[in-house]
Amino acid sequence: MANMSKVLVFQGDTMIKNILIAFDGSKNSIAAAEAGINLAELAGAFITVVYVAEVIPPYMVSDFAPIPGALGDMRNALLARAEEALATARKMAKGAGIGFETVVAEGNPSAEILRIAKEKNVDLLVLGSLGKTGLEKIMLGSVAEKLVRRSTVPMMVVPEKMD
Repeated sequence: MANMSKVLVFQGDTMIKNILIAFDGSKNSIAAAEAGINLAELAGAFITVVYVAEVIPPYMVSDFAPIPGALGDMRNALLARAEEALATARKMAKGAGIGFETVVAEGNPSAEILRIAKEKNVDLLVLGSLGKTGLEKIMLGSVAEKLVRRSTVPMMVVPEKMD
């Protein structure tokens, strides 16, 4: 377990009981899951690990995917990738012996994470920093940046581990 102070498990007078971890299987999200799981161990908290499959709306690809069933195949591939990534998170949580659930959502990642956080009444959002730069950040913005701006729930943004 990382060196974390038990002071971190308190938000004002309220102990953190429900933690949402945004997870996509990347190095950043694995680092965030480790931090969130460590915190859950200290706090005795329950975690919800969320993977949001950003399914492309048909109107955006209709000219590029004229093959019947192509969109369904893309969706199935994205959902299979989500389940594969969540298998890693399940293994991590089981190894820590904490209560957890996994959720696969479809849609805009920041919107879905905020929706699920509200639905699950979470006390803390944990996610990895994405480190987008340049034009990609200007055009798309990072999920972490959008969540920091829009979340009403306290957040812990975890940088990728340095080797």
